[in-house]
Amino acid sequence: MKLTGFLAAFAILLSATSALACSCRPPEPQTLAEIKAAGIVVVMGHVAAVEKTGGADINSGNLVYRIEIASSVNLPEMATMSVHSAPNGALCGINLPINSFQILFVYQRDQIYWASLCGNSVYVRSEGQARQIWRDFKAGGTLPPRR
Repeated sequence: MKLTGFLAAFAILLSATSALACSCRPPEPQTLAEIKAAGIVVVMGHVAAVEKTGGADINSGNLVYRIEIASSVNLPEMATMSVHSAPNGALCGINLPINSFQILFVYQRDQIYWASLCGNSVYVRSEGQARQIWRDFKAGGTLPPRR
């Protein structure tokens, strides 16, 4: 009887699909000098659009955000940029509402800019809050702000 129960549990374990889960520890808050010295790219801007690639499967493709840049650190002068992310939070993707104003840490891989939950992105409720955090950061604070 015990063997039957063990075999049933083992069969269920073998047939179960693997779960997806983002697991990382975001970096510590950094000052402007630390971010510049490390070459980290940080962007503050308006999320103008998003496109999902890879079809209807929620685990395929990417989210591609069009960001209208208001200010940046370690980024060549540009008015807009595309930022790619995994398609959902389980894969460490970010979910940015259209028409929101955000502060994002981005990295470049194969000539494409990326952002993820594992970055130090700052989630804000309004453009005013984002601009205040940015002013504080430029005046000697950190990103993300220390709480």
